[in-house]
Amino acid sequence: MSYMKYTNASTIWKRNVLTVAVLSIVRTKVLYYNPTYSSYVTLTAKKYNRTNKLRFVTIKFDLLVPVDNTFMFDFYLYELLSNVYKRSFVEFHIGACDIFLKDNLVSSMVKEAYFRMPAELRPMKKFVCPLPPGNYSFLDMKLNLFVLPATFPFQEGRAYVNFTRRGQPIGSGYLDFIIKLLK
Repeated sequence: MSYMKYTNASTIWKRNVLTVAVLSIVRTKVLYYNPTYSSYVTLTAKKYNRTNKLRFVTIKFDLLVPVDNTFMFDFYLYELLSNVYKRSFVEFHIGACDIFLKDNLVSSMVKEAYFRMPAELRPMKKFVCPLPPGNYSFLDMKLNLFVLPATFPFQEGRAYVNFTRRGQPIGSGYLDFIIKLLK
């Protein structure tokens, strides 16, 4: 659909079905990680100053085994209703290589953050899959402006993320987020 492409951040369509939005991460937490696959995992969200409403996410981890498409990410979105997170019908499941290399929202953010790391510290020169073992730092990630259906069910919530390999849990955590529509 050609009408879903946008040229700059200030573009807003005359159609009522689409709106330009920014996803701001408010809080993050790592709930579990399997020490046979990684020796540490750090997930943080920060603001650079008071006036900037966006928060940037940093993920740092040490891979002990190669990660390929047998590793899966499971995302479950919860809506914040009356200070309680209620599970919504929005969820998706995607392979690790697919989310890093093919996904429209996440892959550009991950690649951009990977190349912010100094070249001598990167485990690989080009960002390819499978990911080899090594130390990874994805610094100051933010989702770029994206097109969101105006009928998206909620504006504030929590995304639980489970990382598994053939059903075995490798890690889990959550991100609290706010979707801010641009006027």
